[in-house]
Amino acid sequence: MNGDLIIKIAVKRHPTFRREGNDSHVEKEVSVVDAILGAEIQVETIYGETKKVKISPGTQNGDKIKVMKEGFFKLNTNDKGNHVITIRIKIP
Repeated sequence: MNGDLIIKIAVKRHPTFRREGNDSHVEKEVSVVDAILGAEIQVETIYGETKKVKISPGTQNGDKIKVMKEGFFKLNTNDKGNHVITIRIKIP
């Protein structure tokens, strides 16, 4: 018997992470004080690990911080994309 096999794969959205190419994206809320003075925050990666990330003094809402080589694997390589954190300032 000859013919084509068609397989359709639907990927469910993750409640926390978003994928763009090989990069993983996440939003992280920080306090106004941490944004103004700078701080060290903990961010979870797609691999379930927790990484410490420095926020520079004067960080603005929407600023992005890259954690290199913590994204998705690139096809047929051992190289990874980045983990991109978008800062959201929590206003009390």
